Amino acid sequence: MDPRFLFLRYPAQEALPLRTTFAHTNTSFGSVRLNYWPARRPAPPSRVVLFVPGNPGCPEYYTPFLTMLHARLPDSHAVLCTSHVGGEPSIAAPEQPLCLRQQVDAKIEVISALRASLEAWPRESGEAPELVVAAHSVGSWMTCEVAKVVDIPTSYLLFPTLGWIANSYHGWTMWPLFHRPLRPLMPWISYLVRPLLPFVTLPAASYALVSSPTTIKHALHLAHSEMAIIREPDEGWFRTQSELPAGRGAHSVWSAGNMDGWVGKEGPMIQSWLGEERVVKLEGVRHAFCLWEEDYRQVADILAGWIVEGTKARLLD
Repeated sequence: MDPRFLFLRYPAQEALPLRTTFAHTNTSFGSVRLNYWPARRPAPPSRVVLFVPGNPGCPEYYTPFLTMLHARLPDSHAVLCTSHVGGEPSIAAPEQPLCLRQQVDAKIEVISALRASLEAWPRESGEAPELVVAAHSVGSWMTCEVAKVVDIPTSYLLFPTLGWIANSYHGWTMWPLFHRPLRPLMPWISYLVRPLLPFVTLPAASYALVSSPTTIKHALHLAHSEMAIIREPDEGWFRTQSELPAGRGAHSVWSAGNMDGWVGKEGPMIQSWLGEERVVKLEGVRHAFCLWEEDYRQVADILAGWIVEGTKARLLD
């Protein structure tokens, strides 16, 4: 087992998630945050659900959602969340922010090391935990790219940004934030708004983000890279996913209608390529679903249902 994943052996604790770090072999990438919810049973997990966040890539935004998801899954399931490089304010970030493709390279290392660690478990316990990946927003794009290099049997893409993001509503309206002259100035605005924070109500993760010019710098650099790189979706790859057996391949959750300002014409296209059995469209649920309990409760129910039903389908194969 990769020593960076030895914490997977730790039993469930009262205070969850367990927070640790993963040091990349490429020292220019530094380390990322890992939040872990172990299986509730004493034996090793039968399945580990890895969650890849959207931009800015701070796991704490998803802690309430993932805690709820963990509670809805069987007691044999564990949940693990990774940050993006430079996305966790409490961890030292590289001096030079990573572009989108470098973030994908970082995820390839995390997922490859995790898979190897899970595959090593049978030599000791007789049971190989299965890996599935869930992801949000640009994390979904990263996951699709990783899946072309590393075997990811099952993935769940939540409010994914998979094509022409620069042409989306938010891509247009927020364009000035992602480009000069505003982009280099935005991290320093953090110092101006800090005195106002005691007078506003924000998620705890947002207080940490706004207080970290370095994290803001990395998030804006990643967003700028997203606008340039995320263009035409890979139709062939999505159609291939639709041909896989039940419980395997990519599944997706979307906002119905025009609720998601980060999704444009690619949404209906990808939904048709995947097929209706792999697509759920939710009325009134926002792109940043993890910020509102009424939203993430629905997503947790759908995701837990898919994971459990996928387990049943594979047992019947």
